[in-house]
Amino acid sequence: MCYMNDLPPTLRKSVAFLDADDTAIFMNGKSVSDISDDFSAEMCLIERWFIANKLPVNASKMKCMLFSGKLFREKLQPLRIPQNSNDNNHIEQVNTYKYLG
Repeated sequence: MCYMNDLPPTLRKSVAFLDADDTAIFMNGKSVSDISDDFSAEMCLIERWFIANKLPVNASKMKCMLFSGKLFREKLQPLRIPQNSNDNNHIEQVNTYKYLG
């Protein structure tokens, strides 16, 4: 048996919001570079948690959205699922997203 509520304590620099079968991960930072680096590290933790709980990581359903003021409009580099997964698994960056959770 797997309890999704076990995921949030695994995270170090982000906050997870859980709703039914959806999970939203939020984090903040001083620069896009910092956020990108921290997010990659968090994805490693998340992937380890999913593997330990025998759950698949489905990159095709993942989206990344940057919230910022006018001074912070630079794009994130394409974010990848960590090394242990298929190198072609990029997380799509979007400008809008309909979150039902």
